[in-house]
Amino acid sequence: MENTELEELKKEIAALEKEAEVQKSGSQDPDLAILYSNLGVMYLEQEEAQPAVAAFTKGLELDLTALGAEHIDVALDYSSLATALEMAEEPDQAALNYEKALEIYLKAGPEEEAQVAITYANLAFLMDEKQEFEKAIELYEKALEIDLRILGGKHQQIATYNNNIGLAFKSLKKFE
Repeated sequence: MENTELEELKKEIAALEKEAEVQKSGSQDPDLAILYSNLGVMYLEQEEAQPAVAAFTKGLELDLTALGAEHIDVALDYSSLATALEMAEEPDQAALNYEKALEIYLKAGPEEEAQVAITYANLAFLMDEKQEFEKAIELYEKALEIDLRILGGKHQQIATYNNNIGLAFKSLKKFE
């Protein structure tokens, strides 16, 4: 990232932090949760994992209070937090948050199928990183099955899943 972009990003973060501080006065407003989520995204863009984790955690807490544990926005909060936890090199906590998101998406029904596939793929990648290749393969295959239905067999994402499954099988053989 160029210096001017970084400086601009830092200004945006400072403005969001200030706005969040002003709104915080006991508010359980979902808009405040969105602010914290945006702040988390900006920290991720700067590769600042711990502040991102803190921002996503605060947004999640606010959404849980305002919207309840089964709301789709809460699932997105869990996914965002999981991404930050991955960056913070906390894979076990990341996996727990992806699993919580997945649970909500699965209950939401067919309209959230794309999110289910994305979450399976994110979990699979995480399992790959943890060298839990059998679990990774299982999760990639679930994501593949869903995206084949949604996207069709000629979509680039399908090729990516097949490649990831092949690489996980290759790694599995190497570590046996």
